[in-house]
Amino acid sequence: MKASLVGSRSLFLVAAWSLILAVAWYDSRFAWQYRLSFADWEQNPLMRVVGARFGVAAAIACKGAALFFALGLAVYCHLRAPRLEHRLVGLIGLAYLLLAGHYLLGQMATSNMSGIPADRLPTSAATAPQATLATTVWD
Repeated sequence: MKASLVGSRSLFLVAAWSLILAVAWYDSRFAWQYRLSFADWEQNPLMRVVGARFGVAAAIACKGAALFFALGLAVYCHLRAPRLEHRLVGLIGLAYLLLAGHYLLGQMATSNMSGIPADRLPTSAATAPQATLATTVWD
């Protein structure tokens, strides 16, 4: 009985951290892809300030540092207070699960699949008007 309990706890931790890392990766990729309109869609006011002042890469680095801190805290709790570890990882996992749900609902509600209103999307090079020979003036 005790061995299966330890196995289920380990499975919970692996599943929770897998979810956390997957959502953090997607959040970072999304932030970089839509960095021109970062302040319009980022919900964390601190990250909006960091992004505006130091750039989106700095905001992503701050999020990564916070995630690394949470992982270190979970490892510390694993070694010192295992009961607290599961609560902490569960809380962090719940936050990232809500973030994943936010992304999924945002993508399902819009046709552009980014969650950003179409009028706030940056114009990409693929959709930008291309200069043609007819519009180029030759001297």
